[in-house]
Amino acid sequence: PGEAAADAAARECLEESGIRVWTCGLLDRGFGTAGDGPVELVFFAALPIDDGRPPLAPFAWVPVGELAALRFPSANARVLARLAQGGS
Repeated sequence: PGEAAADAAARECLEESGIRVWTCGLLDRGFGTAGDGPVELVFFAALPIDDGRPPLAPFAWVPVGELAALRFPSANARVLARLAQGGS
């Protein structure tokens, strides 16, 4: 509570993947479900601050063209489609 969505996204990225990022724009907003009920999902475009640093397992850098072959929660479908069409 009290943390801006962009700041929370950057913090979560660092905590989960070990990559520091600069959030540089809103991509999409949507809703999904988590273990305890509905959640709002906010997707940001971001750039890595530490270029070349690999993310922590199980995360990996993947070319946009390969995203369709991977499994994602259904709530991510709109942002994945936008990325596939060259959107950022």
